[in-house]
Amino acid sequence: MLSRFAQPLRIGVMAGITALAVACSDSAAPTAAPNERVKVLPSDSADAALLIPDSRIFASPDDPQLLAWFEREKLRIATALAASEASLELVNSQQTPTRTGAYSVLNCEPQPYVAATKIVGPLGATLSFGRHKLTVPPLAVPGWTVITAEAPASRVVRTTFAPHGLRFLLASDLTISYAHCLRPPTAVKRIVFVDNDMRFLENVRSSDDQTNKLVNGRIGHFSSYLIAY
Repeated sequence: MLSRFAQPLRIGVMAGITALAVACSDSAAPTAAPNERVKVLPSDSADAALLIPDSRIFASPDDPQLLAWFEREKLRIATALAASEASLELVNSQQTPTRTGAYSVLNCEPQPYVAATKIVGPLGATLSFGRHKLTVPPLAVPGWTVITAEAPASRVVRTTFAPHGLRFLLASDLTISYAHCLRPPTAVKRIVFVDNDMRFLENVRSSDDQTNKLVNGRIGHFSSYLIAY
């Protein structure tokens, strides 16, 4: 008897969640028909210039534009990985910031570029890139989008995410490793949100696991985070 109602009930619940998610994603976002894409608005003026045409949430994981975007991201990452050795040499010749806002920036031995990209939907996903990890919980995204996580070749322990300006309905868990730092300071380290020039924007509630050399934090939006103390 219950089986006759299970499928309609499931569809009704998912439709309600999707409608609520789209409504909450940003008050300025346009209302979309069921098969239209919902544009994700930038979180701040610094991100606005980086908002690419593909920074959208799609109604279907099989949308050709979503799949084409995913392929472009994979190609971009492959190109960056091929050039990572040259990037590492360039890092050795560059100066890196030592302060952001009121905090000192954690500087360590430079590490090569690492990245991961994945199509993420309402079921959530985990992206592991090098020693770092991003976990997007179920229902954090109301549709499907391409999420790319990167750690540039740098002395700074920094992670960047795309699409820029994406906001989650539920906070995602970010773990940044500083295990490659040979002599990290004993001060408690934290994750901070920065712009492209690594200027401080806001604190992230985080915890420093000094035994495993990990900083764990919860983030509600993209795009760039680093370890400071």
